[in-house]
Amino acid sequence: AHISDVMRLYTILQYGGLYLDRDAFQHLPLHDYRYKYDAVLGIDPETFEGDHDVNFGSFMGAPNATYFHLLWDGMDLPEYTNLSYRVTWGGWAHDSCRKSFALAIKRPDLVHVTERLYQFPFPGKGAGRGPRGHIHSALLEKTKLNNVLHMSGFEWHSQRTEQLRWR
Repeated sequence: AHISDVMRLYTILQYGGLYLDRDAFQHLPLHDYRYKYDAVLGIDPETFEGDHDVNFGSFMGAPNATYFHLLWDGMDLPEYTNLSYRVTWGGWAHDSCRKSFALAIKRPDLVHVTERLYQFPFPGKGAGRGPRGHIHSALLEKTKLNNVLHMSGFEWHSQRTEQLRWR
């Protein structure tokens, strides 16, 4: 997973564009973000640990965006070294989710963070928490607003067909 995170970050840094995991799909247009911001990340409103982070399951940026450059190598600035990918690997969730969130907090002028370009919490997480196989009404309401829907959560490998069918 970490190698994939490194490659997608490097690709967006070099060429710009939109990255979506194979289990994420565009639900509403993205041009509101595309022309306004150099870097856009989706924030998870509630992680499994109960804190906030961003996710590399869907993100977008302009080529050579400063935010992604700082995340990639710190631009040789000592105050960004611990937030860059050059630092010892801390695990995929730490490097791609927590480091990128920490950098977004440190430099909000370089990145737009939104719940609408991210993780859609399927049963077992956040608003979708409920009995196995139950899709909570709060979850259905959230689909009306999200630009990207990401099919993940505790039920990650089961009920995918059902999760897609209802939408």
